[in-house]
Amino acid sequence: AVIVAVLLLLFFRSFLATQKGILKTLAIQMSNAQSGSGSLFSRVVIYRDTIAAWLNGYILGCGPSSFSNYFVQHPSLSGLINPHSLFLEILFEYGIVIFMMFIGCLLLLLKRASWFYKRSSSSEMEKYNVLVILSLITYVIASFAPSTFLGYSYQWLIVAICSIIIDFDKCFIKEEIHA
Repeated sequence: AVIVAVLLLLFFRSFLATQKGILKTLAIQMSNAQSGSGSLFSRVVIYRDTIAAWLNGYILGCGPSSFSNYFVQHPSLSGLINPHSLFLEILFEYGIVIFMMFIGCLLLLLKRASWFYKRSSSSEMEKYNVLVILSLITYVIASFAPSTFLGYSYQWLIVAICSIIIDFDKCFIKEEIHA
């Protein structure tokens, strides 16, 4: 019991130290953004410039791999030529129609995973649905990390695997109903 208590104390101590580090980093980022510098400032500016460019005539998209070319020809105050957002990259390059279809696909996967999770009688299938839900949430968060996430082919595997699991669930539920 003493060992467990010591381990828990060490865990919470390191967790709190990490939280203080994160809060300190956020404070620094906010301060830098307010003074017009830093990565947060650059991201906000490139996001703003992307939306402005999209609204100024490219609502149906500029075409694949056009983001960098556009911002080389029309420099952003941020100095960035990469979107740092999968969603804005899809919106800018492929337009509103493809963007809405992509968002719809992700939301449909999330909705179906939630629906199957609630109705599954198998703890194994529940685990898979939780995996799908968490994977999709992580996918959305991670899509803001790299510069050109759209260009990484492996990122599409996440959506494909989630779709496959949902399809297995559909077959599994049908078998339960007919059994």
